Amino acid sequence: MNAPTASPPAGQPGNLPLSGLDSRTLLDAVAAIAMPVEVVDIAAETARQLLALLGGDACAISRWEEQDNAVSLWAEVYGNQETTTKNQFSPFDLREFPITAQVLRIGVPAQIQCDDPAADSAERAYLQKVGSQSALMLPLHGRHRTLGLIELYDDQPPSRRFTPEEITLAQVIASHAGLALERGILLQAANQRATEMEALRHASLTLTSGMELKDVFQAVLAASLKISPHASNVHIFTYDGLRLHFGAARWANPTEQRNGPFAEPRQDGLTYKVAR
Repeated sequence: MNAPTASPPAGQPGNLPLSGLDSRTLLDAVAAIAMPVEVVDIAAETARQLLALLGGDACAISRWEEQDNAVSLWAEVYGNQETTTKNQFSPFDLREFPITAQVLRIGVPAQIQCDDPAADSAERAYLQKVGSQSALMLPLHGRHRTLGLIELYDDQPPSRRFTPEEITLAQVIASHAGLALERGILLQAANQRATEMEALRHASLTLTSGMELKDVFQAVLAASLKISPHASNVHIFTYDGLRLHFGAARWANPTEQRNGPFAEPRQDGLTYKVAR
């Protein structure tokens, strides 16, 4: 991969004659990105606008999990509407892709071409794996931190060299997308907090008014799933000082609901350790 640079050498132009791009087209793209509320919808619209303005075969918008040193997908969009997925944008460890890591940590774009013998071998191997010839990577900046990564892929040979003009345009779109995504993340957190508080309030009312143990269990289970939106199931066990006894369980997906526990706790397992 080429080293990260804000002004890479000029090369093969994109599918769109950027010199003919008018301000109205750019404003329309920015407005389209700012319109969605949900984070995944903002990411998907950003990818669509980048493909429309710059051409290319696929665009992935990903979240940077800085603490885990990993990147995970927000949205993927393909230039060919008949293509739904290449299964190429799965979470990956940044330690395996040093140039991608630099894009996020240094905060400047970089591009890679399969036919560049000087490019990082891991980055080239990834391009070959997903059937692309070249890729442009850009950081997504919020107001105070880097939120994620844009990857624009081109599958057509010969390997595309993104021009400085193309990269500048992509950076303009990325700057607006970063602010929109940050807004979406904050709104998502506020909504989740409101959901948690309402779940706790409802559970509290049930616990103080209900006399039946089964009703208490169900209130706790329902509140737990609302507070933990990524949980697949929640269980309650009672403890008599010696043994754990199954009380109740609820699955996030009702079709998976069962009458018994997911698994019986082991005497030497974590559940017994917590109970003791």
